[in-house]
Amino acid sequence: MEQERDRYIDYLEEREHPVDFVLRQKKHWLTEFIQFAQDEYIDTWDEVTVPLIKRWQAQLIRMGHDRPSVSHHLATLYELLEFLVQEGVIEDNPMRRTNLPTRPRLIFETLTPEEVAKLLSMPDVSTPLGLRDRALLELMYCGGPRVSELIALNVGDVDLGQQRVTIWRQTLRRVVLLDEATTHTLAIYLGQGRPQLISGRGSPALFLNYRGGRISKIAVNQMVTRYAQMAGLPRHITPQMLAHTMAAHLAEGATGWQQVRALLSPPDGAVAAQETIPVTYHPPSSNGER
Repeated sequence: MEQERDRYIDYLEEREHPVDFVLRQKKHWLTEFIQFAQDEYIDTWDEVTVPLIKRWQAQLIRMGHDRPSVSHHLATLYELLEFLVQEGVIEDNPMRRTNLPTRPRLIFETLTPEEVAKLLSMPDVSTPLGLRDRALLELMYCGGPRVSELIALNVGDVDLGQQRVTIWRQTLRRVVLLDEATTHTLAIYLGQGRPQLISGRGSPALFLNYRGGRISKIAVNQMVTRYAQMAGLPRHITPQMLAHTMAAHLAEGATGWQQVRALLSPPDGAVAAQETIPVTYHPPSSNGER
């Protein structure tokens, strides 16, 4: 199954020339499906059925994916199955006979690229708290986590080398891929900002408050509101809107994401954190701690 996945990714790269981040996302989503299918003793694409895909959809929801994210996963799977029909690997695409999403569905209010760039440029990255805020906003935009998931992240959940973050929901995990800009900002925060916020024995939390403890949900909500006002954005901006925006930008072929990166300057600083930040995952124990 991996071989056909790679052929499809190569086909996209040669024919459609998508940006690298989009290719990484699609390959990641398909890899997750393959792992799920193999756990269910499915080893070839012609064994993939509608009940299997619906079980995968349910698993994505249990893992904490919202509806736009689930639709991206399923739409990518549909595209691969269509490719395999064209290549003669399978006779029929089972998703044609269902009401499962075959295109990304965007059902939430989101931000324009200009609004994202203005919002993310507001924190003062010359200060530890400003670096934290910029890293937090970048991760919220790029990875789309809920605020509750964002504040629960620990340093050990970040893998800068692989450009990804692991989000836990009880004993289930989902991996969020990061683009280079978000990885760069997180590395600067971890290397230069976060060490200045640590106090006492030190918290494992990724995002710390000024006292050195884990940042709160209220603080994140207030932060987004404050920076939106500073940016002069004409409407009320919520963390949920920012978190859902990347899904919309990816659905547009990543043009919105490219515009954000063109408008937004990276924070200054030497990226010295990659050799010191853990790059291994820490599964939660039975009591839910990491």
